[in-house]
Amino acid sequence: MSQPQNSPSSTSRDIKHTVSLIASVIVLFWLGHFFLSSFETSPTPTPVHPDSPKPTPEQSGPLAPIVDRWVPKPEPPRSEAWLISINNMMAELDSIASTLDSKRVESIRRRLQLMTEHCNEYPDTIPVLAGSSDLRETLLRIGRDIGDLRSPTAANSVSDGVLPDLVQVQSDEERAVAEQIKTRFAERRQPVQQEHRQKMTSLQDVVRELTESSAKTQQRVESIRAETEKAILIAEQKLAFQRDELEIRRLLSPFITPGYDQLGRSWNDWKKTAQKQPLSFRDLEQTGALSPDIDGVTMLARIGGFPQHDNPQGTRPRGAFPPFYDSMFGNPNTLETVKRAQHLLKQHGPYLIEIGLLQP
Repeated sequence: MSQPQNSPSSTSRDIKHTVSLIASVIVLFWLGHFFLSSFETSPTPTPVHPDSPKPTPEQSGPLAPIVDRWVPKPEPPRSEAWLISINNMMAELDSIASTLDSKRVESIRRRLQLMTEHCNEYPDTIPVLAGSSDLRETLLRIGRDIGDLRSPTAANSVSDGVLPDLVQVQSDEERAVAEQIKTRFAERRQPVQQEHRQKMTSLQDVVRELTESSAKTQQRVESIRAETEKAILIAEQKLAFQRDELEIRRLLSPFITPGYDQLGRSWNDWKKTAQKQPLSFRDLEQTGALSPDIDGVTMLARIGGFPQHDNPQGTRPRGAFPPFYDSMFGNPNTLETVKRAQHLLKQHGPYLIEIGLLQP
């Protein structure tokens, strides 16, 4: 029996397999050659200090493209931006520390050192500069403190090179918040002020009414008090008059009896009237008849003891009042009688006017 012949398709597959095998061997040989060459030409590694940074993968040789492509490069710590700002602040603080308050300088320095230690301890967990409000606010406050140390007018600014972008943001935010607060305050203040003005107007009206009412009440009180005092005085005068009434009517008859004759400017200056009336208390005073000296007593003796009172047709009777003559005061009893009449006139004069026994 004859051998079966190979088909053309089978032959083609064998050729392809052979070519693939040869190519694979060539590639493996080429890679192995260059791999061994890179080890033969690489320098001897140097000892690494524990504190020195870790060595990065070799960037030369035939495997460098593969290493660069597949081995990720380490990112810088996220705290570097913060440390740059902190170092700038520390340098500025050192430049002005010699002329400033040592206690304040040391306080700011300790705060910067604490922030530096925090950033070094947590380099990969420190948030980025623009996203950390806590560290941002802390740096801003420290920057303001340094500005205060450098110049009193720099209290609201941060030194050059120290977070200028954050200072501008902070300033804009503060202005915006201040404007919002001012607007809200004005909106809320207006109705409160309006209500306050209305209440003040009402209170002023009430106060004015109370003041007017108080003034009227005070006037009534004063009027009542005056009337009361007058009534008390009249009552007292009435009681006194009642005690001395008999003596008054006997001794003061030439003064209290109604008549047509009225006193003028002196004891002998008389004038006629159309109606009968008592003498005037004021006229007696003007002539000096109520003066306590001897001239006043003599004047009263002349007026009361004038001879016309002895005339039965005279206008006023003399009663118990002594008749006048030049040496009448040689008798002490006569002098005492005239003085007593003067005393009764002065003591009871207001009440005698009140009841009509004397004219005002």
